[in-house]
Amino acid sequence: MIMSSFLCCINLMLYFRDFSVSFGESLSSPAPDRRVLLVPPGSAPLERSSSHLHSPAVSQPLKIHIGLGFGETHQIHLGCSSEDEPTTASTPWSRSEFFIAGDSLAQSGAFLGIGKEGDFVLNELCWSTIRHVLPKYNFPTIKRVISTIPTAGTSNHGQIEAILIHDTLDLYPLSQHIKESLGKFDTTRLDTGSELQPRILISNYKNQLARILPYMDEALHQAISTAKCLELGSTTTRLTQPLQFAEQLQLQVQDILSNYDQTRSVCILFIQFQKFTVTSVYEPENLETLQTIMTLLVKSAKKYQGCLRQFNCDDKALTALLVWGLQGLAHEKAECEYALPAAFEIASKLDQIFGTSGSSSENAFSIGVTSGSVFTGVVGNSSRADGTVLGVAVNNAARIMCLDICKGTIVVDKETFDNAKEFFEFDDGIPEVVLKGIPHPVKVYKPLLRKHRDHKVKTAVKGSIGGRDVEMEQILRIHEEWMQNQKGRLLITGRSGAGKSTLMHFLLSLMEKDPRVIVCTGKGQEHHQNTMLFCYSQMIKDLLVAVRDRNYELHRIYRRDSNASQRPHDTVRQCSSTETGSSDSLLRNDPTSHDFITSTFPVSTWDVWATIPGLMRQPSGSKAIVTDLMGKLSALLSRMLETLAKSGSKVCIVVDDIQWSDSYSLELTLRLLFSCPSTFFLITSRPREEFKPSMQPEFRKIADAPNVTHMQLQPLDLRGIEAVIRGSWKKKQADSFHVDPSLVSFVLDQSQGNSLIAVSVLTMLEEDGHLKLENNVLRLIMSESIRRKSGGNNSVVIAQFDKLSPDMKSILRIAAVAGQSFNINEVRDVLNKSQFGSDISKEKILEIVESSDPYQFIKRVPENEEMRMFSHVLIQQGILSAMIPAKRMAVHNLFADYYEETLAQADAHVRGVH
Repeated sequence: MIMSSFLCCINLMLYFRDFSVSFGESLSSPAPDRRVLLVPPGSAPLERSSSHLHSPAVSQPLKIHIGLGFGETHQIHLGCSSEDEPTTASTPWSRSEFFIAGDSLAQSGAFLGIGKEGDFVLNELCWSTIRHVLPKYNFPTIKRVISTIPTAGTSNHGQIEAILIHDTLDLYPLSQHIKESLGKFDTTRLDTGSELQPRILISNYKNQLARILPYMDEALHQAISTAKCLELGSTTTRLTQPLQFAEQLQLQVQDILSNYDQTRSVCILFIQFQKFTVTSVYEPENLETLQTIMTLLVKSAKKYQGCLRQFNCDDKALTALLVWGLQGLAHEKAECEYALPAAFEIASKLDQIFGTSGSSSENAFSIGVTSGSVFTGVVGNSSRADGTVLGVAVNNAARIMCLDICKGTIVVDKETFDNAKEFFEFDDGIPEVVLKGIPHPVKVYKPLLRKHRDHKVKTAVKGSIGGRDVEMEQILRIHEEWMQNQKGRLLITGRSGAGKSTLMHFLLSLMEKDPRVIVCTGKGQEHHQNTMLFCYSQMIKDLLVAVRDRNYELHRIYRRDSNASQRPHDTVRQCSSTETGSSDSLLRNDPTSHDFITSTFPVSTWDVWATIPGLMRQPSGSKAIVTDLMGKLSALLSRMLETLAKSGSKVCIVVDDIQWSDSYSLELTLRLLFSCPSTFFLITSRPREEFKPSMQPEFRKIADAPNVTHMQLQPLDLRGIEAVIRGSWKKKQADSFHVDPSLVSFVLDQSQGNSLIAVSVLTMLEEDGHLKLENNVLRLIMSESIRRKSGGNNSVVIAQFDKLSPDMKSILRIAAVAGQSFNINEVRDVLNKSQFGSDISKEKILEIVESSDPYQFIKRVPENEEMRMFSHVLIQQGILSAMIPAKRMAVHNLFADYYEETLAQADAHVRGVH
């Protein structure tokens, strides 16, 4: 074993000794835009010899050194499944991890810290064994060093002697001598060129996959599980041709893995558990705690739709890496909106697990959080492969978690702070810190708690409403009619970035001017699409506060209506001061909704209230079963809303992003539209095509309900884009100014009338120096090439792209390389030659584009059936940015080959004619 490992290390050192790392662009360019290639000695970076040349490559030597430890080694397996939580799991799942620990790992980590570029540091016992096996060999000069390592089973450290060999070139004759002497070592060089080709055994394939999949992270597991053959294999159908099935499965898995490599915008959680080291983690009393932690991490990642990438022990301590934003788990909002709540929950439960709190938790854990672009994919070859996440964001999260200020708490980087400061309070008084690999000190922050967001009204209109004059006039009319006691129902639909939220805030800013108006806001959220009635949680809390505030008026109304034929539990019972105190004290003391409901409403209604998330405290594991729930809940809410209206209040119910609501929320909204004539309903939504198919009919009923004004936001025209430009620049330019028509046309072409994208394009133009106010005219300063880069956050595009069919994704990847406009025939030819597709016809591509584009990424080009274009520039740039540089370059080369072949054929035809 010692001789084998020693020989392996020598071969690795010698093989990579003369490698270099080639960067396709300047090292100062943003990381996601670089092409990074590992270049073997004597080879040149992969470039084309055509006119389609890339920027000059910058190379630097590959640095490698090795630490080889020897000693006791423990193998640790951890895992959990949905069987641990039978009351909440809707589908079976499992997640497992395997790692090693012990003296050998502690030594190798310590030795790695001693060595520098080109060094080989190994255990002295290993060296003595090698000299004993080869007593007559003339060994190279060595240096003896002393290393400090943890002592097994304790928190103490001991010292061990190690051997440091600086010039590994001297070991080449030794490696040859070992091979010749022992005669049983493979003398071939390492094969690093093998492509990833997963081997699927024909026999017992179900059991094999059941063993493999739990060891993959959730994103990769989900990608593999989409294979149709896997679905077939999970059924009880007896396969008559197992060989054919295995071949199909291998091809599908290989195709999925080859397209899995991407660059993604993610949020990283790196957690360190200081109490567990490589020499203590395997102790019997610690393994049970490790299993508890593993279960906590898996369930938190699942709850907040993240991914547990790894959970293992390195030379420093036990660590866990969680990622938000990977394929199939991406969100349209900032990923930190999901990662930080998970971090708070994990930190709270770790305090419980370790029995610590406050300063005593410093020795238990630390959590570093970062955001940024990373490479995610599968690395390796047919012999050994693994899913991985690589990038500066990952490195910085690991370095932040090791800071002293991070012990026992959560610390985030500036990018995470910028993305999350609207939703969380932060301690921003932390001094700048120094992180390894960054030449200057950086700012870090501690998240404190989630901000209390005012759901009632907004004090100002957010964003620009340029180009929406017609819609604003319509909103003014609807608002005025409602204030005159007519019915008010407004449904605003449009694509992402069309301006729905801006118009919603405009209407709310009108309503807040009247003190009689009560606004109750509910909002659908991506990660709660399947949570029953989630979007009604905050809405009903707002409503209960309104009932609480108007307690005296309600009492008078009920006293006046006391002769009405009503059952006692159908009315809102007066809230006496002996039960809950005055309304001011209620707000000041902030009692829970549970206490207010139980002290105000009859017992017969409690089970109905309990179906709304977050309203009622219930015993663990209990769940109310209510017959005719929608009928009872809508009756209860209708009674409250109409009673408030009788008291002189005017209630506005806001359902924002209803496309992310569950079916119960849609049904309840429809019922309330019919039963609450005095209440204003303001609903915002994506187009019907973006709903789940099963929920589209219910949404259509809402849109078609009586008195509902359906405002469908269409793309802006030239006049609307000019208004956006003026609105964006009026804060910078006090005087009136004109806008050059060429600038308006350019912005319209890039944004395709999407107001949010138009603002992003303007920002990019300004940052790149392409805008100039000259002679009171705002002009576009054209250059040979206006740099088209993705501005802002592409999270919406990527999250929607992930949900498309595999065939549609392949077409869009090729089309994105072609540009914002593309020719179907060209895309077909390149697609058939690329790794993304197979033999496909033009008609099939058009069929897929027409039937598999719910988000309308693609639109027709007038008067040219062979041309299509992306709906706006950020769709094309977002898809392009997710492709790793090597694959992007490969498709570029295929297009170059296609054009060269086309020109050559045309030239040959011309010569033949003449």
